[in-house]
Amino acid sequence: MTIREYIRRRARLSGIIFVLLLVTTLVGADFVSVFVAKIDNQLVFSVIMPIALGIFFWQLLHIPCPRCHLALGIAAAMETVEQCPHCDVSFDAPTDLPDGVVAAATAQPLTIRKYVRRRAEQVQIYLMLGIVMVGIAFAVEANMRKAFVLVLGLLVAAVGILVSFAVAALTRCPRCSTRLGRAGARLMWKNPANNCSTCGVSFDEPMPMRGNAP
Repeated sequence: MTIREYIRRRARLSGIIFVLLLVTTLVGADFVSVFVAKIDNQLVFSVIMPIALGIFFWQLLHIPCPRCHLALGIAAAMETVEQCPHCDVSFDAPTDLPDGVVAAATAQPLTIRKYVRRRAEQVQIYLMLGIVMVGIAFAVEANMRKAFVLVLGLLVAAVGILVSFAVAALTRCPRCSTRLGRAGARLMWKNPANNCSTCGVSFDEPMPMRGNAP
């Protein structure tokens, strides 16, 4: 089995758990409404849906790499990347050796470029997830129309992009400790910057080995 197949299996399992959580909760609420006391199903759904989505995305975010055992992130679950962001192993590689022993991957250095992008993407994902959960709860409770869903989607996309730029720009250079500013924000573009505008360090250099990263 390849790492790609392993990720797909874990993603499908997360989806099944999401559906089961919704179904069992709603069925349980109906059972209680019939035999014990009346429960507003709309209120239950507005609470359970965000919780179920939170669990679903949390599981996708924390699918472990079978080689380095670190979380692969949401990009791997959505199949938008081709290798582990930590050990750089290809997702087309097998999860283990023929005898079943997990293979050890050669550790790859964490570059400044990867560090800044990873930091910005993590904040972006958690913030977007929070907006989606709050939006769904509000929409269900207030009986909002489809137009609200469209507005919510545009808001999530806009906020996600702005936040990723802001976090990258506010990240401090690990060499000179100044904020990366425009150079950091450009790391989130298709044509990113290659050097710190203050000290000139290359973003492809490994992160300095020190206890507290900026």
